[in-house]
Amino acid sequence: MTKTDVQSDLLADLQGAANARPLPSAPPTAQPPLPVTPTAQLLPPTPALEVRVTPLRWVRPAIKPSGSGLGLGVRVGPVQVSLSLGS
Repeated sequence: MTKTDVQSDLLADLQGAANARPLPSAPPTAQPPLPVTPTAQLLPPTPALEVRVTPLRWVRPAIKPSGSGLGLGVRVGPVQVSLSLGS
């Protein structure tokens, strides 16, 4: 097989693909939204308490905002305590 035979074969394949009609696709079906009960909307956020004790990592005393949601964290030496209200 020579180089021109391969080139002409590839060119013929490309021309055939360019002239081909695209396959019909089905329109996307919309998923209905999940029903939300009125009680689920009125529930208060769930509080979370996290306590970490790391004997090898000491930090200076500090008060910081919680990483997730509303809350507060306290760090003293190897102990870190945070209380947060999840959303």
